[in-house]
Amino acid sequence: MIGSDKSVNAADRIPWNWGRMVNLGGTTIVSGGIADLFDGTLDNPVLVDDKGTQRFDSVWTGASIAGGNDGSISNCNNFQSTPSPSQASQAGWANSSTSSWIAAGNMSCGDNRRIYCIENIDAAIDTTPNAISLDYKIQVPPQSRQISDAVLISGMSAGATQTLTVSATGGTPTFKINGGAEVTSGSIRNGDSIVFLMSAPASSNSSNIMTITAGPVSTKWRVWTGASSSILNILFRTKRVFVTATDPNGANFGGVAGADAVCQSAANSVLMLGTFKAIISGIAESEWAINRVGYNWTELQLVDGTTVAYAGGLWSTLLSPIVKTQTGVT
Repeated sequence: MIGSDKSVNAADRIPWNWGRMVNLGGTTIVSGGIADLFDGTLDNPVLVDDKGTQRFDSVWTGASIAGGNDGSISNCNNFQSTPSPSQASQAGWANSSTSSWIAAGNMSCGDNRRIYCIENIDAAIDTTPNAISLDYKIQVPPQSRQISDAVLISGMSAGATQTLTVSATGGTPTFKINGGAEVTSGSIRNGDSIVFLMSAPASSNSSNIMTITAGPVSTKWRVWTGASSSILNILFRTKRVFVTATDPNGANFGGVAGADAVCQSAANSVLMLGTFKAIISGIAESEWAINRVGYNWTELQLVDGTTVAYAGGLWSTLLSPIVKTQTGVT
């Protein structure tokens, strides 16, 4: 039931890990999850009952617009025993898409009214947070301690907890919950703010990989070092990038290795020295472009010497588009 009594708010009684709610006719009620449900308006009224019939009737809720009850909102004696007709409860209208869907005012407890029934989700799923996504740290100084952007935990039911753990190939991985101490394992809940920490490897052009696990949810975070800090690398370590002069068929690459072969062949055709890889991603994490290209450079240039990016800038806004082929044609 979408409803409140004096001790439990409606917003705390229903699952949180959903994005879109539809009625039994398939019409979207809200598309933005639980926050959208209790923001004062609906995309469309609930309207349809369990038999598919449209109902323009009042509905017991005992709740405010925000899905709560601070004790000041009537609810027919907590909906627990037979109230007197003189008692009242907050109610809504099934045909409304304004705040009156849940809070249209007090109505007499002596009358019969409908209730809103929302599909529950298995408790095991209720403890599963939404996927965690972190931008890699690219071309950072060796052995430097890196901190991720803050991640807000979402997708779990109110009051549910989950254990978050981290491990890594190196770099002493840890995380902080709401600014607390660094830990490798901890209990999280909806709304917690998490930052992850890991040191970069000691060697250049290499990465440490953190594995982040929360129940069935798992993701990776990498910290990549760049070129070595020698004077020669700083002054002369450049790499070239081009777009192929031909249009290879994507169905015939033979995977990312096949795409690499296309690039190498294009470079060889103009006697361009060096090893070339395709900026292209496969499905496996090891095949993502961000994990394949290497970072032992300080500047990336087109074949005519135009700067495309400096260290760390390949995965952000480029200084110049990659518009030159291996032969220098735009």
